[in-house]
Amino acid sequence: MRILTYTILRLVLFFGVFAALYYGLAWNVWLSAAIALVIAFAVTYLFFNRLRVTATRELAGKFSGGTPKKQRTTRADEDAAAEDQS
Repeated sequence: MRILTYTILRLVLFFGVFAALYYGLAWNVWLSAAIALVIAFAVTYLFFNRLRVTATRELAGKFSGGTPKKQRTTRADEDAAAEDQS
């Protein structure tokens, strides 16, 4: 759930800065997008570090593919030990 929160936060920051630059100051669309991207990245990196780290760990857990050591069964531990011996 933290992944969704972090993503929405970054998108809101990006589109907020983009709208302010593009519509408010009438800047070029590409320049507004590039600056909005940098500002959204910097703000979330500096001020939302805990949320970023939590979202990264959650995402890594989903894509790791392996089962955590705590959830392994005794049979899986025996198989791993047999593979290590050969």
